[in-house]
Order: sequence, then structure tokens, then C-alpha cells
Amino acid sequence: MDASGWSDYCEERRRTAEEAGDEPLWLDHSSDDFSRSRSHEILEICRRIEKEQEDEDTAMLIRLVKIRNHLWA
Repeated sequence: MDASGWSDYCEERRRTAEEAGDEPLWLDHSSDDFSRSRSHEILEICRRIEKEQEDEDTAMLIRLVKIRNHLWA
């Protein structure tokens, strides 16, 4: 979440809502188009990072399976 910018975005939204006396971020249904667009962009970055990590995990697990017989020799 930090690498994508989501954590900073949520903190910024929380702080802005507190200063304005509004509801917390998760109860705010009045987001403007810019905020909605920005959150979608950040979440897309987050999804891309998670996909890259999943692909890396899969590649490493495949390597592990290939060498497993040599680990306990």
C-alpha cells in the first residue's frame, strides 16, 4: 500500500475530512470526480504491484520445486 501511494492518499483524505469536520474517509460518499479518479489510479498501481509480486512468487516457487530433490540430499 505504501509503494502505490494508497497509504498517503488515505491519510491525506482522513486529515482533510477531519479539518472540514466531515465523516471519516470510509463513510464519505460525496467524493468528487477528481478524488474518485485519483483513487482509481492509485488502486490500479496497487493491483499492478500485487500482480508483479504474485508473478515473482510463482517464479520462485517453480524454482523451488525444480531444486527440491537437492535440498535434502
